[in-house]
Amino acid sequence: MKIAYHVAIAQPQRHLLQVVMQIEDPPTKEGRLLLEMPVWTPGAYEILDFAQDVPWMTAQASGTELAVEKTAKNRWEVQVGQVSSVTVRYAVYAHALETHASHVDDRHAYWNGATVFLYLVGHRDEPVTLDVEIPQGGHISTGLRERSGEGPGHYQADDYDELIDAPVEVGTHASYFFEVRGIPHELAVCGKGNLDPGRLIDDLTKVIEAAAQMMGGLPYTRYLFLLHLSDRRGGGLEHRNSTSIIVERWQFGEENSYRQMLRLFTHEYFHLWNVKRIRPQTFWAFDYTREQYTHLLWLHEGVTDYYAELLPYRAGIEDDEHFLDGMAELIRRLEQTPGRRYEPVTRSSFDTWIKEYRRTENRVNDHISYYLKGCLVGWLLDLTLQRESGGGCALDDVMRTLYTDFYEHGQGVPEDGVERSVEKLLGRPLDDFFSKYVYGTQELPWDTVLPTVGLQLERRYKQEEKTHSYLGVRVRNDHGHLIVASVLEETPAMAVGIAPGDELLTIDGFRLHPENWQKRLADHKPGEQVRIGLFRQEELLFYEVTLAQRPPDQYKLIPVADVSEEQRAAYRRWTHRRLSETQTQSAADQAETAKADQAEGREVENS
Repeated sequence: MKIAYHVAIAQPQRHLLQVVMQIEDPPTKEGRLLLEMPVWTPGAYEILDFAQDVPWMTAQASGTELAVEKTAKNRWEVQVGQVSSVTVRYAVYAHALETHASHVDDRHAYWNGATVFLYLVGHRDEPVTLDVEIPQGGHISTGLRERSGEGPGHYQADDYDELIDAPVEVGTHASYFFEVRGIPHELAVCGKGNLDPGRLIDDLTKVIEAAAQMMGGLPYTRYLFLLHLSDRRGGGLEHRNSTSIIVERWQFGEENSYRQMLRLFTHEYFHLWNVKRIRPQTFWAFDYTREQYTHLLWLHEGVTDYYAELLPYRAGIEDDEHFLDGMAELIRRLEQTPGRRYEPVTRSSFDTWIKEYRRTENRVNDHISYYLKGCLVGWLLDLTLQRESGGGCALDDVMRTLYTDFYEHGQGVPEDGVERSVEKLLGRPLDDFFSKYVYGTQELPWDTVLPTVGLQLERRYKQEEKTHSYLGVRVRNDHGHLIVASVLEETPAMAVGIAPGDELLTIDGFRLHPENWQKRLADHKPGEQVRIGLFRQEELLFYEVTLAQRPPDQYKLIPVADVSEEQRAAYRRWTHRRLSETQTQSAADQAETAKADQAEGREVENS
């Protein structure tokens, strides 16, 4: 049997892709063919029901129309006799510029394969080909393999999974080519903004090299970074030899915004190991018709976020201050999210299908993101392993072990795979660690772990205000109206019954505005009672509220006093960089440090 797809951008003004699926020597034993479209796409753990954007479908065999009946939300049944070939034609409406979706207009076409391609039920493992009609004056970028000798627009894939795991961009986008370790890479940029492609490529090269050093090489023969510059932030989606990223077009000018964007690139890139190859056992064979559950997204997303912070620092792109401030800010966000008290990071992973992408007014109180806590648990595990092993093993070793023990043996990571890998490396289990911080909800012990690498956590306030009074609400500015978005648990606002959706109006008779409400709150001391006026469903209400002390809003990681040589060495093992405090080393010590750097083959900046 042969399966071939053909895509044409015949009606860009209607945002339609025209797709032809040709099935040669189809299985006709039952007199019918079953065709399905995925309801989700790997990397976006949400039921999205892509079939809703297929407005019509027809089928023919030898010029004869075949009956097509839709039998489920994402399934079609084609009635066939004894035929040698079946041609299925359908359209896909594509007007969502999202990494997990598709977008067509008169300038370009972009698609994620799960939103475009049907598969023949029971035959997803068959090799397939793809031909794309490239409009005149345009070109194409994708991670798919070109068919030998046929050039751009003509591709092959070993199976359906490979076909849809390579997004496609067709248009007049800019392409920049570079090599790392002799392997070709492409940065395809769609849209205009203040991107400096030279700087981005230079930084990506450093990140790729740092990741390759960590993981022992690059597991691909070509890699594509597909970047869309848009009017809003969009995020990223990983693929086995490419990534699709959407960012705000002016994000590259301001330094902190650029760093944030680079972390996104690093996150999606590191996924080529962690989730595309090191992936849960339940993801080893995808079921595109329903949710696939795992408790391991804290590893695959959260730990990937950890390396998105660490690799640019190891690569010499980030300086000490920005790296440590970024890690401290993650701790602050976790400690000021009430949901951390109730939801283990494993359950957060399992419930991703109903929580992570469906933010509600109470989500801050009943949920903790596996990205955020998984990142911090990964960091904690890294430092714990290095402490418990005397520097003999680290989280890097766990990642390499997961890769060799599972992916290279053709299997996914079992639900207890991290614990098993840790025990293999350490020579003993870390049951207490996993029960408390991975499967449990105990507070992460920064005050005992951070000093092992010469750091301490300081909780402070950004500004010295008159008071640090606290109501306990998160608000949004709705066209000048101050609307309560969330009420945090165990706060003054929740205690008296202020609710999400309320419009805050006054405090002690004085009007509140979105731009000044926190200053008006700071006019009052913690413990003081104030009268809050608000609208709820058009009714004017008043609440007597006793204000509390606001939590610190700035966390800092700073060196401990009198950093020891042991702590300096532990910091170096962790980051491959030197702690800033080592500037006070003697000339002899600095020479010894430089000699160690050279022996380890690391490039370490003066800091």
